[in-house]
Formats: sequence, C-alpha cells, structure tokens
Amino acid sequence: MPTMSNDPIAGFRFAVEIGSETVGAFTECQMPGFSVKTEPIQEGGQNNYKHELPGYLDIGHVTLKHGLVANDTLLNWYLQILTNGFSPNALKTVTITTFTNDFQPLYRFNVAGAYPVKWEGPQFRAGESAAAIESIELTHHGITIQSLPVSPVTVSLSAGVNLSLSAGASVSASAGIAGVSVSASLDIGLD
Repeated sequence: MPTMSNDPIAGFRFAVEIGSETVGAFTECQMPGFSVKTEPIQEGGQNNYKHELPGYLDIGHVTLKHGLVANDTLLNWYLQILTNGFSPNALKTVTITTFTNDFQPLYRFNVAGAYPVKWEGPQFRAGESAAAIESIELTHHGITIQSLPVSPVTVSLSAGVNLSLSAGASVSASAGIAGVSVSASLDIGLD
C-alpha cells in the first residue's frame, strides 16, 4: 500500500472524470462558495436602513489545481470553447472523487453542465515528462455531493453479536434555485 512518504502519487487525492472517462488527478480542489444575491430597495422616508430582497443563488466556480492528466481530453475541451465558441455540446458532467489516505473513495462531487472558463498551464522543467495542469476553473449549473460508503466497521461483542456500522450523506445545490437541500443517513445493523 503506498504511503505519503514513499509514493509521489499519494498526494493526488482528487480523481476527475468527464462522463465515464478518468482524465486526471489533482492535489487541490476548491469547491465554490454559495451566496444569495440581493436587491436593495430604499423605502421612501425610511433613512435608517434599506430593505434587501432575495434574488438568485450565486454558485462560484470549481477550481482544480496541480494536476497530472492521463490524456489531452481536458485541454481539447478548453480549446474547443476557445476556437469554436460556446455551444450546448460543450457542457459536460464532471465527477470529482476524493480519496482517503489509504485511497478509499470518500466523496463524489457531480458537477452538472460544466465547462472550463480558465486554464493555467504548467511550468516545464528539464527532466520532467509528466503532462501537467497548474489549474483549471470550471463554471457549472449545479453540484451534487455524495458521501461514499467507506468499508463498514464491524465490532464483535461477546455472545456472538456482530455490530455493523455504515454512514452516508448527500448534499445538492443548483443554480436558479433559492435553496440548498441536505440529507444524511446512518444505517445500523445487528447480525
């Protein structure tokens, strides 16, 4: 099993897929912030404060940094938008999977309707042959977050009773919907 001290790939904890194709691994993933844009309304004769009415949900960009890519899929996707302009077929579903220290999948972020809006290439150095990306920024139409079940914990108690625990949660947010839904579950089973 690789460890951080002896495996240079161990720091790459975010695998990126476009559709069902794994296109690279990254050391950093900055998820977007969420904010509700408001519209200020000044009430006539009221000088102490102004009213702010809620508007649309503003979801920021997803930024992936310090990546190694398996092929030129990400670059070709970005170049397609630069050369051909934006088109509906440029929208892709991007899946970002996070991993634990022992490379077990932990969370899956499904980024719907995504396309790249910013690309920063690497600094090339002699002696390095890896195809790398310094950062890529994606805009999107919403994110679904899924907690993946880690290996269940089994505890053996006296009298032959086994206790199995597993947990999962999911969060979703979409642009244009003034709300975020959160759900969680904990399954406990006795054998």
